[in-house]
Amino acid sequence: MKKTHKSITCILCPLGCKIMTIRKKTGIRVSGQKCAKGKDYAIQELLNPTRVLTATIKIKEGVLPLLPVRTNLPILKDKIFECIRNLSRLEVKAPTKMGETILKNIADTGSDLISTRDMERVQCKQIM
Repeated sequence: MKKTHKSITCILCPLGCKIMTIRKKTGIRVSGQKCAKGKDYAIQELLNPTRVLTATIKIKEGVLPLLPVRTNLPILKDKIFECIRNLSRLEVKAPTKMGETILKNIADTGSDLISTRDMERVQCKQIM
């Protein structure tokens, strides 16, 4: 393995440290962070980057046409597009509650898709 450099901006606190990582055969060297959390973040971002996926899905009979959702755990960055493809085919029926599981183990990530708001059902008035 040859030596590789990567610059990472830490997002764990408002400081936004510019962290430089150098990956060698002997390990990873990290510099520029102002705290231990920054070092851990940079190493994780280099070796195994993850993200919480946030999106919207279609909802039938809801007061709004789309339901905001997110994964309950971070997923591998490489799995995001596969998860989005799954979401494009997904549609739920109102009502839903915030925190309700919409889809278990999305794309075999170990993370569940959950609703991030209550969504009431549309109340139709009958015309006489």
